[in-house]
Amino acid sequence: MKPKAAQRPHGWNIALSIAAISISVLTLLLQQCEARNSRNLMQRAWMQVRSADIDLRQKLPTLRLLFTNDGPTPANIVLATVWYTLEDPFKRLREGEHPKQQSKDEGYGLGTVSSHGATEVYIEAKDWLNWKAQVHEGYTVAFHGFLTYRDIFLNEHKTQWCYYMVDELDVAPCPLGNYAM
Repeated sequence: MKPKAAQRPHGWNIALSIAAISISVLTLLLQQCEARNSRNLMQRAWMQVRSADIDLRQKLPTLRLLFTNDGPTPANIVLATVWYTLEDPFKRLREGEHPKQQSKDEGYGLGTVSSHGATEVYIEAKDWLNWKAQVHEGYTVAFHGFLTYRDIFLNEHKTQWCYYMVDELDVAPCPLGNYAM
């Protein structure tokens, strides 16, 4: 004996059931992915420039940068790249223009910075007298750089920074700021 039509499942009921199960599985996978990304953000290393100043205790005046890792895990393969520019503060550089003078990039391998740890970089002012003369002429000395590092999940991160000389003994963050990428 054949079941009555009302007792047999209709084709569209099966299709809707499969669609509902598929949406549930997809939602579960997206939630797991979001939870993993959230965990990775909370557990990764976060490098930044904590402070910058001019250190006169060295043979030549030296820019001292203090980098800190505010994350709960170490930052690995930490590299700092630094350069300086001489810029006229009253002249905004147009796209493609270059500052009056720019140094070559200098790299500093910092190795691993532990969680909640710090490391310092000293950049010797090789042409300090030139900088002082340019500052007196109205030019601004700006120190630029970035840190690259890997977190424990092997993702590479970059923190960009910029400081300019306020006077011969002090530096301040550039208007563009310092930020993690």
